[in-house]
Amino acid sequence: MSLWSVPAKWGGAFFILLVLQGGLLIGLHTWRSLALSPDEHVVDTLLNEVAAGTPMLVFAGILSMVELEAALTLSAWYIDRVRRREREEIDALLKKWDAIEARSAAEYARGFAEGRRTEREKMRLEHEEEVRRYPY
Repeated sequence: MSLWSVPAKWGGAFFILLVLQGGLLIGLHTWRSLALSPDEHVVDTLLNEVAAGTPMLVFAGILSMVELEAALTLSAWYIDRVRRREREEIDALLKKWDAIEARSAAEYARGFAEGRRTEREKMRLEHEEEVRRYPY
């Protein structure tokens, strides 16, 4: 993308900046020329403003692009910062989840082993009881 091009989604902001800054510059120049020479004919004033306003509009356009580029850069920086923070939070949650999952798996394994041990003990006791009842 060219340095002097405006992204489509920022076109409205560029136009508003251009109109405001260009209008302000031309308005100030018109007010100054009317204040300095109030007796000048309207046509002369109009021609002077058209001649002076064209470079002012070019300047306002360049200024608008620079301001918009600064806003885009700050916007991209902020979005990157927010995404990085979200990624760090997600990573922390995943680590916490992994720890919980590992602890749960260990508890499950311990419980399963305890259950098997209890079942074997119960079977052994039942067998001993049966041997005592029926020795032959």
